[in-house]
Amino acid sequence: MGSTLIYQPDVSKLRNPDLEELDEMDALEMDRLTTLDFTIITGDAEVSWEEGEPVFLDEEGGLSILKVSRAGLEAVLNFKGELDDFTKEEVTAEIERLQEFVDRVGYDHIYELATF
Repeated sequence: MGSTLIYQPDVSKLRNPDLEELDEMDALEMDRLTTLDFTIITGDAEVSWEEGEPVFLDEEGGLSILKVSRAGLEAVLNFKGELDDFTKEEVTAEIERLQEFVDRVGYDHIYELATF
């Protein structure tokens, strides 16, 4: 299972999230791509996937919510290569889904719900 990206203009709703509220937010669950994949892609483009410190961090529960940077999103959306364990077609399909999400909600106010 991949990462979950959330569109939420009101960051205060993410600072102490109620998991039931998270389920009701406008979100995209990636099938395959994870934080590590996004970090590899953006690192190759010499930009950062996340912007600043986590909005929410629960080290004991293994959950964080990170603001996704516009430069990071652009790098991922422009990525045309392959990643370990994925074919180019699989990567392209995931990026197309992400592009549809960004086209609908815009580049601002996108966060990643990451588990570790």
